[in-house]
Amino acid sequence: MRDFDFIILNIESFILNPTRIYKDKEGKTGSICLYKETKKGAYFSILETTNNSVYVVSSYRLSVVEKKRKNYLGGYKLIWSWKGDLPSS
Repeated sequence: MRDFDFIILNIESFILNPTRIYKDKEGKTGSICLYKETKKGAYFSILETTNNSVYVVSSYRLSVVEKKRKNYLGGYKLIWSWKGDLPSS
């Protein structure tokens, strides 16, 4: 329940200030995935966009084990990330 509460209270930050943006896998509900690193851990949110609206399909905390997290994210295509303190283009 703590993860749920943290996600609900911080989902706006996850969406407005992601650490990385990924393309969702083919055949999955959602078109983009947002990765957000916080003091509490790394979070992954899946968004669907339709008719000028954005819907959160799912959001969850990723493994605290960096190797597991890296393997999980390896299945997604990275389309944007922060480089240092400046956004990449």
